[in-house]
Amino acid sequence: AYIGKASQLFEIHEHIGNKILVVDYDDLVTNKSIQLEEIYRFLNIEYQSSYGELIHSSSVDKSKKLTKNEVKMIDEICMPIYTKSMSYILSLTNN
Repeated sequence: AYIGKASQLFEIHEHIGNKILVVDYDDLVTNKSIQLEEIYRFLNIEYQSSYGELIHSSSVDKSKKLTKNEVKMIDEICMPIYTKSMSYILSLTNN
């Protein structure tokens, strides 16, 4: 599912151009006030700091509960598309 969703980023951008804002989940939950403000600005909606109160970063550490084999398998399957997606996101922000 992750690879499919991440791959859709490229197809969506091809159709709608720069009318897309890509948000990295880890950034959202660890820097919620900064990320939420950016999201709301992108949507042209007023942002209030209280919106971030329901977002928690506890899920970011879930990977620490995985075995070494599980981490290796996830890295092998997901890292290529993650790296490509992050490079693509950086290229969008630099334009």
